[in-house]
Amino acid sequence: MWYFAWILGVTAAAAIAVINVMWYEFQDGLVVAVPTHDRPDGSQVPERVV
Repeated sequence: MWYFAWILGVTAAAAIAVINVMWYEFQDGLVVAVPTHDRPDGSQVPERVV
């Protein structure tokens, strides 16, 4: 019966690893590029979109 706990633990660790990678890829995609010109209305460009 130990193998049930072992396979559940390995599956949970793999799932957490995949979710972690997906989270970091999502966060990396939120970085806004630095504009080369000013905004027409004079407002500031945010560094990150949350």
